[in-house]
Amino acid sequence: MKRYLFLLLTIFLLLPFACKKTSEKVKGKITPYTIKEELDSVPLIVVTEKEIEVLNLKTLEPFGVYPLNLKDFKETVLIEDRLFFICKEVIHLMIFGDEKTKKISLPFKVKGISRIMNSIILHSDKSVYELDRDGEITKLNDFKRDLQEVYVLPDFSSIITVFHKDETEKLSKFSLLSKKFEQEIELKGLIRTAISPFGKRIYLLTRDKLLFLDTKDFKVISEIPFKAEGVDFEITASENKIFLFTKNPAQIISIKRAISKIVSEMDVSETPEQKIITEDGGTIFFISKDILYRFDTGSSQVVKKGALEKRADILLTTERGSKIITGKKGETFLELVDGNTLLQIKEKPLNAKLLGIICGREPFKKKVEELPPVDTMVKDTTEPPVKKLEKYYTLQVSSSSVRDGAIKLSKRIKMLLIPVYIDSSELKDEQRIYKVKVGAFESREDAENFKKGIKGAYDLSSWVSTDMVETFILKEAGVDITGDNNREILLFDKNRILLFTNYGGVQKSVLSKNIEGITFIGKPITLKEGKEIVLGLPFKEDSILVIKWLNNKYEILKRKTPEKE
Repeated sequence: MKRYLFLLLTIFLLLPFACKKTSEKVKGKITPYTIKEELDSVPLIVVTEKEIEVLNLKTLEPFGVYPLNLKDFKETVLIEDRLFFICKEVIHLMIFGDEKTKKISLPFKVKGISRIMNSIILHSDKSVYELDRDGEITKLNDFKRDLQEVYVLPDFSSIITVFHKDETEKLSKFSLLSKKFEQEIELKGLIRTAISPFGKRIYLLTRDKLLFLDTKDFKVISEIPFKAEGVDFEITASENKIFLFTKNPAQIISIKRAISKIVSEMDVSETPEQKIITEDGGTIFFISKDILYRFDTGSSQVVKKGALEKRADILLTTERGSKIITGKKGETFLELVDGNTLLQIKEKPLNAKLLGIICGREPFKKKVEELPPVDTMVKDTTEPPVKKLEKYYTLQVSSSSVRDGAIKLSKRIKMLLIPVYIDSSELKDEQRIYKVKVGAFESREDAENFKKGIKGAYDLSSWVSTDMVETFILKEAGVDITGDNNREILLFDKNRILLFTNYGGVQKSVLSKNIEGITFIGKPITLKEGKEIVLGLPFKEDSILVIKWLNNKYEILKRKTPEKE
């Protein structure tokens, strides 16, 4: 009898723990959320050996076909409404909706391509070049050693390079201002490098650890060791998480960057053969043994999987991942796959072998064709437009007889969305003088404040002068955050915010405010909140001060980079 009582008592004591364990398992199961996106008339640009085909991303129905033979094709890059089809020795530039292309012959062979703001960085074996949105090419520097990888910092102050020699890599920082190497470290067993979106950190993956380095001095910020063998990694858009892919054993390791710690490890049957992270950083899609997986970066779990109709690669996803395009380069088909169900929606046959694809940003609008002129006599009483030259205060940044140096400096300043031009009107001892100047201001006070702002934000020294300025050449500088087709320029001086509006090329102060208790630590940035564009100033790790147009006035708001748990 005592034995039975003891058994019953034991069962009652263990029952709550058994129930608790079961409930935890049920709680841990993740139900995938539905990814929603507005994709009406968003174009998918398909590059084949013989033509460029623009398709409706939602249906794969054609918008237009443009014949174009591409030899030694490398990559397609989209900047605003401009498509750059980059080949080994030539680039074809096409404006959306226009059937005409501009051919840009290159004096070098393209080895590598990267993107920074509104410029494309190209490099050959030993040289680095900038290609701007208008198709102009500027050589940034020549090197004596063979370049393996190249990153240009957003302010165009330095080039980060990887040189390879005798199974050893050297990570170097070359200043474009002093024209000297400032930092250099030797690396062994390097598998992959990446640079953060704002150029603050360099990520280095070796066989058994992931390193975060500061781009200023190459000091190690964090070192994260792991037991498996590193293969590759992906970084979310907000840079709050890094996902490491390993073998022996095959795992997906989640790392939280803010605390520099591994927060989860998930075993997989095999290391993914191919993968892609969505632009918003919410999902990683990967393929293993012809099975397509949907991995949620918030929960760090696989939430869906499905078999592929054909053996294919993930070529592209939409921004959030509601649609996936699969296929294979060199083949003649594409597949449209639902990002939620992982089921095929449609297959699209191609007329030639696939070279690459890219997704457009805005709904496709074909250029309206102009009607041929007719023989109708019409008296034109209007006057032709006149480019007005008026006297303004301006800021002079440099003065030199070296034209190429002035062009390089003005391009770097232009990349900061600062209004800049070159004044070459002066002759000195029969030699042309090239002056790099910034802005056009109606008052000296605005000029002085702008001068302090570019010094604080970009360490750009200047002095106030006056000049006859064609203001129309400055009207594109800045970012429109109000929707009135004028553009704003955000700067700072110590702890004072300085906001200017660019009215058709003339810059006027619209906001000047001291923010007590805050020290800005980074350059002004442009952010997207929903469908709105805002400007921001970083003031501490993962925190920014945002300038937003709200209720017909400029509001200053604090924001913290959201962390997905």
